[in-house]
Amino acid sequence: MIEVTLTISKRYVYDELSKSSAYIGAKKITPEDEGSYSRIAIVDTQREMLERWWSEACVSAAETFKPFIKSVSGSEPEREAQRMDIAPDADFSVTLWMTSSFDKNLSGAMQASLFSYFVNYILSQWCKLVLPGEADGYASIAVGNLSDIVSKMYYKRPPTRPEVNTGNSN
Repeated sequence: MIEVTLTISKRYVYDELSKSSAYIGAKKITPEDEGSYSRIAIVDTQREMLERWWSEACVSAAETFKPFIKSVSGSEPEREAQRMDIAPDADFSVTLWMTSSFDKNLSGAMQASLFSYFVNYILSQWCKLVLPGEADGYASIAVGNLSDIVSKMYYKRPPTRPEVNTGNSN
């Protein structure tokens, strides 16, 4: 068995959410709606609102990876079902048991897709409040991010033949 650990930094996710929402807000400014930027862009004072969605993303990711999980930190689904509160600086980390035929070269791509999942999931929830027409698009992308990870988890590296020493030294 091969252990693969994926870790997502809440701080980096929140920084990306700030940048993405600011970009969306800037693109939505029209003469009829000049306040769209301040309504859409996530600022530090609103990060507390994002905590519930961070917790939901942690639980959803853990549920998706359940057949492979060795350990999960930063998320305790049983506790969170009762009270959705993860420490503000908590990261999400999951260690997976993968078969020996797992292609370790896919770990980086899985990490990137998991980061994108967190950003897109939380952004979809935010957009439900401030820009409902955009929410479904981000939710769809988030589902695609998780599907991408699962497809990599089930991918098996083709077997290779061991090199046989024939005794010839040319």
